Amino acid sequence: MTTMTPGAIDLCELIDDAPPITLTSRTDEGDPPAETGGEPADEAWTVSDECAWGFIGEDSREWEMEFSYQAIIDADDRDRRFQMAGDAFDERSAAAEEGFAEVEFDQSDTTEDGRRRELFGSLGSGAQGYVLVREVKSSVYVIRIREQGQGAEDATYQVHQFGAHASAVAALVDNPLRDVVPD
Repeated sequence: MTTMTPGAIDLCELIDDAPPITLTSRTDEGDPPAETGGEPADEAWTVSDECAWGFIGEDSREWEMEFSYQAIIDADDRDRRFQMAGDAFDERSAAAEEGFAEVEFDQSDTTEDGRRRELFGSLGSGAQGYVLVREVKSSVYVIRIREQGQGAEDATYQVHQFGAHASAVAALVDNPLRDVVPD
């Protein structure tokens, strides 16, 4: 049984309060995280949210970042929580790949810290995009970065530049997930 209280995880607010990149404006409604289950419900207790911002890249162009997460806080048992998170990681990873017209970079990693998958390529709109799918304990989050509008043929952003922005956000949210989500 976990001792975490409802409302303890609001990663969108965390990013708003201490942005690791130059955010220009929040483009979603800013609603609080959705919570399902918990005691005495029979379903798993999960916390999830989605948020989006405009931000400025190194070349002073406007970009979009979307962030979504799901943390499985409590379930029948620990193994079920981690299985649910693993399934969510696989589903979000497959969905991320489907969002690309052409994938130019696809890398997956598993460490003691969790799993991660990075995708980079051209989107159906012709713009460049990048997705990081990350699993930390029994939580999964997705960071999606893309150009606003049609991309230029000589796009200056490459996977390492997109990845640097996503890594800055990941560094901000990983520790709270490690601290708050039960082992």
